[in-house]
Amino acid sequence: MFGQQTVLDGHPGASDGKILIKSELDIKTTYLPEDCTIVTKTGDTITLEYDVCSFLFSVTVSPNVTSAYDAYVNDEHKETSKETEGMPAGLLEFTIGKRMVVLGLDIGVVGMCTGEKRSIKIPPQLAWGEKGIPGIIPANAMARFDIELVKIQGQSWADWYVEILQIVCGICFAAGAIALLCEKIREKKGGKKSK
Repeated sequence: MFGQQTVLDGHPGASDGKILIKSELDIKTTYLPEDCTIVTKTGDTITLEYDVCSFLFSVTVSPNVTSAYDAYVNDEHKETSKETEGMPAGLLEFTIGKRMVVLGLDIGVVGMCTGEKRSIKIPPQLAWGEKGIPGIIPANAMARFDIELVKIQGQSWADWYVEILQIVCGICFAAGAIALLCEKIREKKGGKKSK
């Protein structure tokens, strides 16, 4: 996917159900289980185990000198001891497509199966952007996540019901507003003819 266009169906904020992203999102599958039949999709709640989360950024020291850095959020993978060896750096649970995580990670996990491992490099525009998070994530930092999908929980019937109910209510509201607007226009046109 490096340097290619990525299309994600059904992502929130997309005008026609698709969002076209031209980016340098780099997704590498580092391990794929033999049985990979059930994959993640928008609306699924997933649990990820991440071993590495780093931020690649550069700092301009002077007009002619720029230094590059790779800052690790979790250094356990570098300095392992008997107590920390084999322990995950962290677990992350979120619903795909709800913008609970940065957009690049939201896109990068679609199509994964349980047990699959990926390394995802996310450019600033799909991570924390030009500003970053002051004191935590540098401005214009490229993020890198090394992840393993631990669990997929599909969207429940209750979630589907609420989503469908919201859509139906929105359609009914729009239809009612249009009908009311048409009635007001008819009243104005009818009032002008009688005068």
